[in-house]
Amino acid sequence: MRLLKWAGLEKRLKRSKLQIISRAKKELVKKGLLVVEDSLHGKVMRITELGKSALERELLIAKRVDTKWDGKWRVIIFDIPEKRKLTRDKLRYSLVSVGFIKIQNSVWVYPHPCENLISLLKADFKIGKDVLYLIVDQLEGDSYLQEQFNLKK
Repeated sequence: MRLLKWAGLEKRLKRSKLQIISRAKKELVKKGLLVVEDSLHGKVMRITELGKSALERELLIAKRVDTKWDGKWRVIIFDIPEKRKLTRDKLRYSLVSVGFIKIQNSVWVYPHPCENLISLLKADFKIGKDVLYLIVDQLEGDSYLQEQFNLKK
């Protein structure tokens, strides 16, 4: 909720999940944290210096989440090529530092909204198309995760 409030999205929670993510990206561009540039592969997002500072703040905020769980899982799935192993390792380190839990190779889960954080990480590491951010209502066998995150609906 803090991340959504920070991006000015708290009043728009009834929109579809994809709209929330899309709106978060637009808000980050509007605030000067990301810029959209043309590349050989089409439009890409790049993090700005201001965005790098915001990313550091978002990482700290995400680590201190103390809000009630909304019952939704935030799942990160990535497929970063072996030639970008260092980038893949940086992403893993970032996810671990926030508190994500690995549930399978390249599949990580977190119980709280983190759209801005993931958008900033994707732009900073230049891995936009290699990472999927999912908001999931149900996750098979999630009682273990609820226990690990100390969650109560």
